[in-house]
Amino acid sequence: MGDLLFAERVPVADRSGEQTIRLSCPGTSRWVKLEITKVLPRSRFSDTAISGLSLDLEEFNESPPADTNPAAGASKMLVGRWQGARHLVDYQENGTFRLDPEPGDPSLGTWRIRDDKLERNWEDGTDIDTIVSINRQELVIRNKSGKEYSHRRVK
Repeated sequence: MGDLLFAERVPVADRSGEQTIRLSCPGTSRWVKLEITKVLPRSRFSDTAISGLSLDLEEFNESPPADTNPAAGASKMLVGRWQGARHLVDYQENGTFRLDPEPGDPSLGTWRIRDDKLERNWEDGTDIDTIVSINRQELVIRNKSGKEYSHRRVK
């Protein structure tokens, strides 16, 4: 089974002392990567100072119940409208989806997430793309030829 990558941007306050960061990553994970993407300019020092870092991974290391689908969290996160480069896609909770939906349009196909794959069944075939990352604002998928597509959630 592949590992889903849940990317999440979390702001950290510009102050010393302990800060708690709660991640919304669904399911379990074997690792967490911390990446500093932006720092505030300082006049006295040119480095980024972190006085300490501790991670409480207890919630990540708990085994899910045996009847839990490991992709259920990603499936819940996918439900909604996403804008890609060419299409608006509406993923419904009942496992159906529509492209460029208009009010009253019937569903175009069905979808499901299995492991790290997004499977979409169309009238004339099936697309199976790898989920590179998913969070509440962005979905990145890679098709079988290796091209990546980014989608933004539409509010």
